[in-house]
Amino acid sequence: MWNLLKALNYQTKRDNVTIYAVIIGLLMSAMMFIDVDIAETDGGQFAAVSGEVLPMALAYMMIILITRICGWDQTDKTINYEILSGHSRASVYFSRVTAVFLWTFPLAFIITAIPVGIVTAMNGWGQEMELNAMLARYALLLLPVIRLGCGFILVSFLCRSFAVSAVACFLITQGELLFYMMLEELSGIDITCQIAVPNMARLMEFNSRLGFIDGKDVYVYDASLSPELVSGTVIFSLAASVIYIFIGYLYFTKSDMK
Repeated sequence: MWNLLKALNYQTKRDNVTIYAVIIGLLMSAMMFIDVDIAETDGGQFAAVSGEVLPMALAYMMIILITRICGWDQTDKTINYEILSGHSRASVYFSRVTAVFLWTFPLAFIITAIPVGIVTAMNGWGQEMELNAMLARYALLLLPVIRLGCGFILVSFLCRSFAVSAVACFLITQGELLFYMMLEELSGIDITCQIAVPNMARLMEFNSRLGFIDGKDVYVYDASLSPELVSGTVIFSLAASVIYIFIGYLYFTKSDMK
């Protein structure tokens, strides 16, 4: 498995699609700067505003990168050659799962942290939002990000194609969002924690009120987390991640390699 992982890392580093995925994520992150006056915005204010864009920026970057890592070698039959050369299916499968974790989640952290870090370095964090509470939200955000990634891994192994799995992951993500919004609008049922991207979006939403700081009227943001959101995020994210990886492994070990 170690040799397979080294080969995957070598391949991913030199793959233009990796660069495209990072560029797309960073460009979407850069959209956070459009509607704010950077000179007048501190890190806390920017973190609150950027939450509107961040979930989809992460999702699109992850779709491209994960389906490439897990799907491309199935398209060109590299996986077949690995199995024929004596590697077990378990090592072939989990080497790709490990590569996804090693590449996707650090890049997700960069896309999340760099824009906020730049603004904070320029103007400080400010008093509009408690820093520790925001850091707790970012830490909890990692769980639905992992869950989303595990779902994309499953789709990639089911579709056995980079292009097909990328389109499928995009359509599934958009379909889940549409279903979530329709269900909430029509029936008032809240399934935020049951679906990864709405879960990510809720973690980046903040209750705000008008406050008075340093002689100015500013919006003050509440970054505290409700126990229901924390427990729902942890339970559904961990359970779904394990289920996705397990189903993908079962399918891969039982499927015919054509």
